[in-house]
Amino acid sequence: VLGSTMIKHFAVLNKATGSQGNIFTSSRRMSDELKSLTEEPAFNVHHIPLPLDVNDEESDTRAVTTVSSIVGESGLNLLINNAGVMSQPKPGPIFVGSPGNLRQVLDTNIIGVQIITTSFLPLLKKATNAKSDLPVGCLRAGIVLE
Repeated sequence: VLGSTMIKHFAVLNKATGSQGNIFTSSRRMSDELKSLTEEPAFNVHHIPLPLDVNDEESDTRAVTTVSSIVGESGLNLLINNAGVMSQPKPGPIFVGSPGNLRQVLDTNIIGVQIITTSFLPLLKKATNAKSDLPVGCLRAGIVLE
């Protein structure tokens, strides 16, 4: 829900400013709501859904390759890394989940964020260099970590 709501806000902003561009979204499983954004005629934006599992290196590589082939030398202006999972430990003052659950949470929420950010960094740097006359922001390479 957070992802689709955020995408709608970016699309509305894009239309209000008269900008045209691409918005890439990714998830392990693409929700119907995110899929429907690709067909939303009210937005002045090209929405590209990408399958991506931050714990699968091949998936990471395919996503970076796809984005790179579309943005080319202009690079990627903004990366919002919002991947995350949550384990349901037993109630108590300390984490009582299984070691496997803890590994999954750490792999996705910490290591996955680092891997995706590092993987997309060259494309973010391209955007920074391509638009050096603009301040850093949504129109010039930025990274948002949530």
